[in-house]
Amino acid sequence: MHLRNIDERRCFDRVWGRLGRRFDKLSVTGDGRMKMHLNLGTRDLERSVAFYGTLLGAAPAKRLPDYALFVTEEPGLELALDLDAQARAGEAEHFGIVVDSTDAVDAQIARLEREGFAVDVERDETCCYAKQTKVWASDPDGRRWETYVVHEETETRDGDACCA
Repeated sequence: MHLRNIDERRCFDRVWGRLGRRFDKLSVTGDGRMKMHLNLGTRDLERSVAFYGTLLGAAPAKRLPDYALFVTEEPGLELALDLDAQARAGEAEHFGIVVDSTDAVDAQIARLEREGFAVDVERDETCCYAKQTKVWASDPDGRRWETYVVHEETETRDGDACCA
């Protein structure tokens, strides 16, 4: 790459330096595992940071006035939040975190309620061909998140309110 002047070189070095540090410290797991990366726009970054900090049980790895980045191992996730006055949640979508026990769902319920987030709890309900226990909560932009454990697979798809 040929850079035309010293200002372009400084800009390149500054951007590349940031990207290099990010990938060296945050993205590479080192053992071949993959992480999911989600980038979500939000109209209220402060409230979204509070919600996702509670949902993920983690503080942002990076926090700027218009951006926050959460990096977690459980679940393996990089979640970027961008301040965007036009952000809107999709109507037919939702996101989920699978856990390995009802105790983990109960811990999520307690964490969300303690921080004042509204929750909807379903215990031993059939949804998407599985008997599950789950908690639903919505981020400040209306994105629905479920934290759930599957107790057993079923032959029945769901009840009336599955994933609603």
